[in-house]
Amino acid sequence: MSKSGEWLRPEFKDRWDELISSKEVLSLTGLTSQKFAAWRRRQAVEPKPVCKVIPGKGIGAQYYYVKSELESLFSEAPEITAAQYEAALRDQRERQIRIDWFTQQEELVEKQLAQIRAEKAKLNKVVTKLRPIVEKYERDHNISR
Repeated sequence: MSKSGEWLRPEFKDRWDELISSKEVLSLTGLTSQKFAAWRRRQAVEPKPVCKVIPGKGIGAQYYYVKSELESLFSEAPEITAAQYEAALRDQRERQIRIDWFTQQEELVEKQLAQIRAEKAKLNKVVTKLRPIVEKYERDHNISR
């Protein structure tokens, strides 16, 4: 796995198979980032991040932890109830409907933008053709703008 980042605990540098990202932890446990942070603080020896990776512009930093230091978290992870599943599924469906709507809006805007650009290009051609006429007339009649 080729990743680069700021190594906070250099002894684990490039030992990616022993690490897990905070995003993966949240996904596997169903915890929020706040609950994960609270869990870490409650431990006798608080698990510290090993590496900080910034994936790209506009994307928050991703911290990596040693998997073995989080073992008790995975054994404590609560079971997902049917009600939680149903709520998550409902929320996911509602958000997907919004995503689909935004996608349709993007497509419409892209078509409109293409039409606007085409019209602008036509107008630029006309202006370019008229420029020499206007410039010659202004020169011939000593008109300055």
